[in-house]
Amino acid sequence: MIKLWLITIVFLLLSACGPTYVRTVLLTDTKFDPETSGIMVGEIELENAPAPQDMNSDFKPEDIYKAYRESLNKALNRYGIAYEPGKNKIITNITILGYKEGNAFIRWLSPAGGESRIQAQATLEVDDQIVGGVESQKTIAWGGAYSIGGWRMVIRLSANEVGKQICQEAFSKNSKKNCYLSD
Repeated sequence: MIKLWLITIVFLLLSACGPTYVRTVLLTDTKFDPETSGIMVGEIELENAPAPQDMNSDFKPEDIYKAYRESLNKALNRYGIAYEPGKNKIITNITILGYKEGNAFIRWLSPAGGESRIQAQATLEVDDQIVGGVESQKTIAWGGAYSIGGWRMVIRLSANEVGKQICQEAFSKNSKKNCYLSD
């Protein structure tokens, strides 16, 4: 009986995320070398402000920007593709196409009722020319207490996926760091 409960809990924890996708587009065949080039996070903006019912009163868009910037910078550093002085600078600007903070209590009561969701688009720019981009969507559709802070979790998942896709698609495969590191 305890085994059944344990298996059920593990299944629920692993399947709490809802729909997810990532698309990557490179407009050139150029692969960057992580020894000589690095990604710097540029502007982060919301395409549309979230509806009032999707945001709690103490929450501001700046919180989203800060969390996304921190998470993406961590991912870029972990993959060894972050900008450092002396390297060629590649800018990534982030547009958050859609965002919903969600509510863990409502997720616990009703799957998808209190989902946390983010859809983000990142462009890669060299000398003010767009050379590629990544689009990511992450959702936490149901769960209870363990999904408290889901708003931050979907941002972190999206930023990590954006960093991973940039690493895999835009940088040469012989980089020192492995683009497939676990989150």
